[in-house]
Amino acid sequence: FEPPDTERFPCLGLAYEALDRGVTAPAALNGANEQAVHEFVNGNFTFKEIPEAIKKILEQHRFVEKPTVEELGDTDMDAKRQIRQMVNVK
Repeated sequence: FEPPDTERFPCLGLAYEALDRGVTAPAALNGANEQAVHEFVNGNFTFKEIPEAIKKILEQHRFVEKPTVEELGDTDMDAKRQIRQMVNVK
């Protein structure tokens, strides 16, 4: 196997980054990805805007060191809300 091409597949690189950061970053990535893809399907984002939006969410994310299950859910929902706000600003 060859190493993954994170330039060609930038969301994969973002997933590795979220895993490296740990704590609530994977939940933020998940919520941002789900909502960004939803916006793409609905014609509100281009395909290339998906990784850009996810990256922006991860850059702004405030980490919770020892999150509860509720905090993980809140992180996911907050990331989705932020993506929806990006669409409303466009």
